[in-house]
Amino acid sequence: STITKLLVGVYRPTKGAIIVDGLPIEQYNRSNLNKLFGYVAQDVFLFSETLRDNILFGSTDATDEKNLKRAIASASLDIEINGFPKGLETILGERGITLSGGQKQRAAIARALVKDPEILLIDDGLSAVDTKTEVAIKNSLHGWNKSQTFINISHRVSSVQDCKYILFLDHGTIIEQGNHTDMIRLKGLYADLFDKQMMVED
Repeated sequence: STITKLLVGVYRPTKGAIIVDGLPIEQYNRSNLNKLFGYVAQDVFLFSETLRDNILFGSTDATDEKNLKRAIASASLDIEINGFPKGLETILGERGITLSGGQKQRAAIARALVKDPEILLIDDGLSAVDTKTEVAIKNSLHGWNKSQTFINISHRVSSVQDCKYILFLDHGTIIEQGNHTDMIRLKGLYADLFDKQMMVED
């Protein structure tokens, strides 16, 4: 979570620099930074408004409305929304109490996608969905925009194992890095965590 807050400019680094497209992040104004990132936080916040308004929250571009249907489908939320009596016009309770944990996360993913950001940043945003739904969402995200950078932060190896490059952190320090196959071959902490999680899932 600290890394995500550094990337989106909530925290400032005490040393070093965060460079995006060749520029230090401090040189981006808040508006441009918000357009650059689609951010799904661990703690999803939804308002007591319609589902449509929640997904389009913060959207200012007319094209966002055009992306709405695709964003909802990519977040694997379309079937459930179609089952709601009022569909997208369903009013959510306080903090989204009407929805399950997994539905809240998927609504947040749709909210991030609808802006078609250059960088999609998900902080443990698939932890409340089942494995089948997680795979469907990841497949959709990988096909959303080929030029988009997708940063997925998770404690579940299954969520990150198909990423092109993985950084494995322990107490804030990168201790292993590479793709999934390379890191399994290292037989280090990443491989150990993978084995333990696979045993639990089995």
